[in-house]
Amino acid sequence: MKLKNIQDNPESRENIRGKIRYFNLRRKYGIVDSNYGEYIFFITGFCNPIPQDEILGYEGRNITFSLSKDTLIEDRLIATNIVVNDN
Repeated sequence: MKLKNIQDNPESRENIRGKIRYFNLRRKYGIVDSNYGEYIFFITGFCNPIPQDEILGYEGRNITFSLSKDTLIEDRLIATNIVVNDN
């Protein structure tokens, strides 16, 4: 049995770099892209609160985030502890 390298396991990583692809205001969720894949996020996942009317201006911005297990859907990871990096 081959052991999985901890560096290849996104669940074991914090401070993953990625980019906000888009945010759906009506459904109140967004998608981030990273080298490990794409993950859903919610506006409540930001470390510093962002007003809902400003979130669309963050599309395409570089971010750093951690992954957490979704409490509603088993085996799904969501982006949390999101920090927007200054470009």
